[in-house]
Amino acid sequence: MKRVLLLVLVLFVGTFAFVFADTDAADQHGRTVEEVLKEIRNNQDMDPRDRIDPDLVDEELLEEMGEAWMSLMVPDPREHSWMDEMMGGEGSESLAAMHRVMGYRYLSGDGFLDGMMGPWRGGMMMMQPWVNSSLAVLLSLQPLPVALGQFYLGDWRKGLLFTAGETLFMGTAIGIMMWENSDMMHGDHAGITPIRDWSQLSQVLFFSSLGGYLVTKLIDVIAAGIGAASFYIQ
Repeated sequence: MKRVLLLVLVLFVGTFAFVFADTDAADQHGRTVEEVLKEIRNNQDMDPRDRIDPDLVDEELLEEMGEAWMSLMVPDPREHSWMDEMMGGEGSESLAAMHRVMGYRYLSGDGFLDGMMGPWRGGMMMMQPWVNSSLAVLLSLQPLPVALGQFYLGDWRKGLLFTAGETLFMGTAIGIMMWENSDMMHGDHAGITPIRDWSQLSQVLFFSSLGGYLVTKLIDVIAAGIGAASFYIQ
């Protein structure tokens, strides 16, 4: 029992170490908004006052614009890096997709959103006309222990909290499963140990962790739906 409790404690500490891991404060996050806008206008042979059509912008530049906008709204490099990790980490498709969404929404506002923080009730990411509640719910429903729906809405605090909770429960369940199958992992015997052959404590902790993950994920989904709907309620 002490060994299992120790395992849970290690997973708990490891989860929050992952969520709030220190990063290099000197990290750079690409070009500025003005630099990306200049390239977009040059590529489309536009005058400075011409309205940019985001549908005509390459995905690579949309992604770079989203990164630049995020850097503008979250100037602290460490906080920016934490948020990147919560969306999949550098080089991940999930982070690239979120940056493209942010870039598209910024350009849909013709570049004036950075001076209109007041109406952004959900945080940095978007104004009322462009929030897709279905997308927010679907992003939260994905099986990974990451609260993408909250990040989509710009609610970084809820995103970090839900991600930490989901990761803790999922990590605990996986850790217990690995613990009960440690003999197989060391080659002492073949085959996975059935759950019914686990110790009673391991079974209780395993199913409790799975239940905790599902409940946390469900609350995350509901919160994302309510958060998205609130953009349209005045």
